[in-house]
Amino acid sequence: MVARFPAIVLCVALLALSVTTFAEDGCGEGDEACLIDVLKKGESPGAMRAAMALGKLHSAEAVEPLVDKLSSSDQYMATAALHALVEIGDAAVPDLVEATGSKKASVRRYAAHGLGRIGGGKAVEALAKLARDDDPQVRKRAAEAFARLGDKRGAFALLNLLQDRHRDVRLAAIRALATMPNDKMAPHLIDFGIGDLDGEVSMEAAALLLKIGPAGIPAMLEKGARRSALRPETPRRRRQEIGATADPGPKGQVLKYLSAVASNGQEPMEVRQAACVGLGSIGGVDAKTTLSGLVEKYQGEVQAADLVKAARTALERINATR
Repeated sequence: MVARFPAIVLCVALLALSVTTFAEDGCGEGDEACLIDVLKKGESPGAMRAAMALGKLHSAEAVEPLVDKLSSSDQYMATAALHALVEIGDAAVPDLVEATGSKKASVRRYAAHGLGRIGGGKAVEALAKLARDDDPQVRKRAAEAFARLGDKRGAFALLNLLQDRHRDVRLAAIRALATMPNDKMAPHLIDFGIGDLDGEVSMEAAALLLKIGPAGIPAMLEKGARRSALRPETPRRRRQEIGATADPGPKGQVLKYLSAVASNGQEPMEVRQAACVGLGSIGGVDAKTTLSGLVEKYQGEVQAADLVKAARTALERINATR
């Protein structure tokens, strides 16, 4: 699921319960000017309550000072300001877009989260820029924001993130792409999703290929033919092609082929693992039989530990989707 700010959000929710109590701050209910003044003065509990109240009032005048608070060293204050900006909505987008250029990575992360919650304006363009940020957590937040928006204009930036050095960024990108499936993604998913050395990323890529469905088959076949003509056989290429076979088609043939590869001791181990991913994506009794057989046969063998792990993960996926 898309990451959130669990402990902080809880704190913000508690603060929200007290937004009507401003006697100590001298502000009447709905007095925007007074609340903005309290907000600007510091990072006290009163300032946090003021931020929450301004959000509920959808105060456009409060956007600038709220964005300023995103750079607060007090993350509770910063998150209260972010929550308020999200409540204000469209009026906050231009300032959040500007905040994506902040020198502080934490501000850029908050801005990405806010733009993903609000959308509109130049949010997609700003998030695409953040997807190229130097900070991996900013890139991850950008991918998560695209997942919330489900805007197909973000697909190009997300496909580039499939090659990111950081596993969490790649996983966030795959999950975001799953909100906007398109057959044009298939070749990239084969090259950089199914072939990912992280089991969870590879599994999610296989699931996305299944979600794309028959429309992705021509692109996959073209990609496979081009690779066969231009490159010699390699374990990585074989692994990618096996993963691609998990896409729908005649399921009986697909299952038979993947089962044969997964069970073939002459195949490279990484190719057999990819076949297990495909079986886990397709599911069914026959897939479970093959996977269970692999676990039983190779359990305890050190050299086959990754294969057993892949088979078990695939079985868990099948059992979880019954």
